[in-house]
Amino acid sequence: MVNGRAEITRELSAAAAEQLQLRYRFAAAAADLYLQAKFSVVYQDIILGPHLTEVVQYYQSHPLHVVVLCPTPAVVAAREAGAGKNGLSRHNGCGPRPGVTRGDATARLMVG
Repeated sequence: MVNGRAEITRELSAAAAEQLQLRYRFAAAAADLYLQAKFSVVYQDIILGPHLTEVVQYYQSHPLHVVVLCPTPAVVAAREAGAGKNGLSRHNGCGPRPGVTRGDATARLMVG
């Protein structure tokens, strides 16, 4: 989105929640088109908390495997030290962050 985008923050505004759901729906629609064309699909996104249950429902018409990646803060720091970047370290992996648990993780959905 270029104009009118709501920021995705820890506390989602109503507009941000709508845009996030729209992003998940777009991804599911794209995955479905690829599956119709006989491709295998791996969809990867950061999906926190109850949103994962919602996203999984978008793929009910296809076989689905959900893989949750949730490294510890030490693993994230070690990986980034070797890669010369720090994009993930500000998130400390899956915890400890206020209100975020190891159940709130990056999900990789393998569809089809």
